[in-house]
Amino acid sequence: MNQDLRGRRKSPRVSVILPTYNRLVYLQNAFRTVLEQTWSDWELLVLNDGSSDGTSAWLDTIEDTRVRVFSRPHTGAVSALRNAGIAESRGEWLAFLDDDDAWHPEKLERQMALHRSHAEWRWSYTAVTSIDSSGRPIPPNPNRPWRPLAGRIVLPVLTIEASIALPSVVVHRDLLARVRGFDERLDFAMDYDLWLRLARQAEVGVLDDELTFVRSHLGSRTAHQPGVNIAFVRVYEKFAVGATSSEREICRCRQAFHEVRLSRQWLALGQRKQACNALFRAIRLRPFYPWAWRTVAKTLVGS
Repeated sequence: MNQDLRGRRKSPRVSVILPTYNRLVYLQNAFRTVLEQTWSDWELLVLNDGSSDGTSAWLDTIEDTRVRVFSRPHTGAVSALRNAGIAESRGEWLAFLDDDDAWHPEKLERQMALHRSHAEWRWSYTAVTSIDSSGRPIPPNPNRPWRPLAGRIVLPVLTIEASIALPSVVVHRDLLARVRGFDERLDFAMDYDLWLRLARQAEVGVLDDELTFVRSHLGSRTAHQPGVNIAFVRVYEKFAVGATSSEREICRCRQAFHEVRLSRQWLALGQRKQACNALFRAIRLRPFYPWAWRTVAKTLVGS
């Protein structure tokens, strides 16, 4: 049921932010993994983005007073939903869970213990298990082994050496407020953008245990959309402002990489003008980038 329990109970230590839209089956599983946490001092804020699949009726049946539901017309603006949940939350720490993902029962307890023992770490993340639509584990990519990186990790985040999944993160409210939450101007890469800004501000802690389960299914795949690479380019442009010279150089390399990917996506869609524009931007960023010039040759051959 829609409710605001502000003031009826003491503030919880952890606020869990969970946006949802038309994924009732997955949502029920995600919800259950919050209820099963061995750490019980939490509140769960569910941001229902105008679901039409029975989600609203199911949420109305929840009687746990730690759960608050906020319903609004559908917008698809996930960052705005998360920021709205953050604004309504009362916990000292914030955790995030997507409606198709899940947690190990000890996830919150283990992370809160980590923060008690390392006061300098104002945010943390865990290792992740990828699962398929049925919840079966997906073997990790042997070419990209996961590394538990802690402390100052700006450069590993910039170079994608550090791999951080949103549902694995816990962050202190003050730190999140300092970086102003999620950037609502981004349609994609909003979590990566947040990691860069958090890493610039504070050290991070990590648990090398798979306490988070991230689901991969047809409805979650966005990598082949041009908007993804456009968003990454914007993220690196933003971060380069005020960055060190070495960080700016990495940003330029990463921008060029995504511009070439974007060019190839536009080519596949038959949008040659957009493809050429993206290639021009990539070569301007990295004049001697071999992949960019190979794409130029492919474009010319196809003309």
